[in-house]
Amino acid sequence: MKKHFTIIIFILVVLDLVAWGSILFDEFGKQLELYFFDVGQGDSEMIVMPGNVKLLMDGGPDNSKAVQQLDAVVPWHDRYIDMVMISHAELDHFGGLLDVLERYEVGVFIYNGEGSDSESFKELARVIKEQKIPVVIMEEGDSISYSNNILKILSENSDANKGDKNESAIVAKFEGGGISTLFTGDIGKPTEQWLTQNKNIQADIIKIPHHGSKFSSTQEFLKAVRPKVAVIEVGKNSYGHPTKDVLDRIKNAGAQLFRTDTDGMVRLVIENGIIKQYKEREK
Repeated sequence: MKKHFTIIIFILVVLDLVAWGSILFDEFGKQLELYFFDVGQGDSEMIVMPGNVKLLMDGGPDNSKAVQQLDAVVPWHDRYIDMVMISHAELDHFGGLLDVLERYEVGVFIYNGEGSDSESFKELARVIKEQKIPVVIMEEGDSISYSNNILKILSENSDANKGDKNESAIVAKFEGGGISTLFTGDIGKPTEQWLTQNKNIQADIIKIPHHGSKFSSTQEFLKAVRPKVAVIEVGKNSYGHPTKDVLDRIKNAGAQLFRTDTDGMVRLVIENGIIKQYKEREK
């Protein structure tokens, strides 16, 4: 019988050592914010919960952009990230974490237990071990709770997904501030169908799967999610991401679309169930 668990964070206190610094960054860490970083062709998101509890999900490719985006939003005197999670062990999702770990102290590293034989992943594992960062494997049914916020792991963990990093990627639903957000890694149609049939995946915000691949974001899946806001994390690529079919399906779903390749970093501030939207660049 599979054992499930919940990570509960009780108290996390951040000390502002410089008075003017705390004034300059007065709002950071005091309200619920979601960041979708512009890291090129890859994924990296961060949830900042009131109390300055930070969850970084994925670190983009090995191009230093993830740490640059972090430095742009996190106060200079704050060099602590409570949790780092990777959806799956593909380079465009974890490559940038080596730079992050050089600059930030990390409380815990979370993944689905499926690593990679690549030298890059071996180096990441070595650094995590060297820095004595606790490692937690999370599966379907597990959750992370803090105050009135919860991140639920919805992933399917079937034998059929073994060996397919995309389909076995962590799928997580975050609930807090009166809204819900679905994080989808690089899943495709098979996992989308399973989620639609077995889980409550309705969410106000969705991170579109697999950078807008034609094999993801099916009409049935988007109908079940019913998002108000959709974010595609994508950069210059040879795959045709995001495809016109996916863009049309998102439009038909009635969601407001943001793309990191055209909008830059996307920041969503949540206040009492209201989503305030900010983007780095104007089209």
